[in-house]
Amino acid sequence: MAVGTALRKHQQQQAQQHQAGTLPEPTGPLLRVPRRLYIGLDGVFVPLRDAWKKDKSQGALTCRYGECKSGVVYETHQDQHGKDSRVRTRAYVATLGNVDTFAPVLGALAHQHGHHAAKEVVVIGDGAAWIWQLAAKQFHGAVQIVDFFHAAQHLATLAEARFGKDRHQRHQRHQSQQWLSARHEELKTGRLHQVLCEIRAWRPTSPSKRQLRLSTYAYFCNNAQRMRYQTFLEKGYHIGSGVVEATCKQVVAQRLDQVGMHWRPESAEAIVALRAAQLSTCPPDLRPHCALRALPA
Repeated sequence: MAVGTALRKHQQQQAQQHQAGTLPEPTGPLLRVPRRLYIGLDGVFVPLRDAWKKDKSQGALTCRYGECKSGVVYETHQDQHGKDSRVRTRAYVATLGNVDTFAPVLGALAHQHGHHAAKEVVVIGDGAAWIWQLAAKQFHGAVQIVDFFHAAQHLATLAEARFGKDRHQRHQRHQSQQWLSARHEELKTGRLHQVLCEIRAWRPTSPSKRQLRLSTYAYFCNNAQRMRYQTFLEKGYHIGSGVVEATCKQVVAQRLDQVGMHWRPESAEAIVALRAAQLSTCPPDLRPHCALRALPA
């Protein structure tokens, strides 16, 4: 707990220095200029609890869920066709703090791994507004990509509402699959306008379905520049957030969200700071954060 808390304090100090423009340039193995640097971010919910004692002197146990914002900065190998493939190096950060706390820490981590010198910077996320606001502020000029899987999920929800969700109705299922397959192909071949036309062509009668149609249409309209998947694929970019999803699972959920667990926020914060650091490709030296105790004579 003490080491994790000290590490988080150090990261926040570095983040403040970075925001002020005084963070030292990367040295040693991090001096290499990245060809293409990816930055992925998302949130995952973890079980928390308020202050409580087993003797119930502080009242009943109150559990709740809180969002842990997670980020990964990574580089990839290229396959024989010049496309980005397996991850080569990765660095993680995760915190239960809000966006204003998370953003500068992620920015400092990206800087330490060559963000300011990289030839290309790519930010991948879902359609959440906070992600793109953070990206615009911390990573100005970066290519922004909406994860294809999340875009496909929005279409799947619309198809389910439009054609029905009874899996035993073969005709409905076939219609839905055909419609989705066509929309996926249009997205990947630069025909987002056709996807929008298909969404607009649906005329639902119920208020809830009309609202779904409007929100889905707005989602694709607002993220049009982030859904240029044909261009992204031609350049060899990752268009999926598999690395980000794995970050949420491996760094956070596998440790903090197991059966019967509930964490004090300060405990979860210390543990997730340590876990993110230790699972990174080049873990930091934690010895400076360890309080040395004098041994008895």
